[in-house]
Amino acid sequence: MHRPDHAEAILRRAAQIEAAASDPAATLTDADLVEAGKAAGLSEDAVRQAIAEQRLAPATSPNEADDLRWTVTRRVSRLTDGQRAELFSTVRRAAPYSTYIMPTPIESFGAAQQWTANVPMMGTWARLRVVPDGDGDAWTAEHYAALDVMGLVWMLGAAGAVLGGLLGVVVSKALAFPAFVGVLLAVLVTVAAVLATPSVRRRILARRRRQFDALLADLDRIAAPERTQASEAERAPLLTLDAEASAPEAATPQRLRART
Repeated sequence: MHRPDHAEAILRRAAQIEAAASDPAATLTDADLVEAGKAAGLSEDAVRQAIAEQRLAPATSPNEADDLRWTVTRRVSRLTDGQRAELFSTVRRAAPYSTYIMPTPIESFGAAQQWTANVPMMGTWARLRVVPDGDGDAWTAEHYAALDVMGLVWMLGAAGAVLGGLLGVVVSKALAFPAFVGVLLAVLVTVAAVLATPSVRRRILARRRRQFDALLADLDRIAAPERTQASEAERAPLLTLDAEASAPEAATPQRLRART
């Protein structure tokens, strides 16, 4: 007989052995995982819950610096369907995501919903999740700024080399300088472009951060609870009815002057 923890460890190890022996490029669908779980004695609900939790887990990358992964979570009151729809519509239209044509479907896992922006061959760029949280909801916005500056050194270096090469050729021909002068000029322009990379990188990240903060402000506004009616103390004072007014003091009788 095997205890539950032993059975779990055995099945996990068996899955690792099977994966190592199979085709590395092979993939499994959700239905395949459900069937495999049933064969291992697991319920369909448990397997689907595990699939949802794995998909809703924050994306991580071993080479990604923590300061370039911006994640903000807000716990709010229960959101209406309209508020949820507006949250996802806002993030899809926000800068810089709206300028890129990417397949960005909204996935639903029970009461949880998730929008993910994936950049081909680069990974997850942004994500918005809305999940139940006690009596309310919680939304989490993520942006992976590492993708905004990925390969920046190579791009600036290549651009500098092309520009420097063209400039060197023009200068050499126009001023009849030796060829090595044009080559030297191309190298100098390339080096200058590479040295300028940190400054360009900071500007790109600062711009992305401003855009991300602006998006957060919009999401906070949308997810804010609806305004309730003003309390009695905040309302304008009501007019006092005549029946509630205090009785006026009796007028003092005046003595009439006698006619003469």
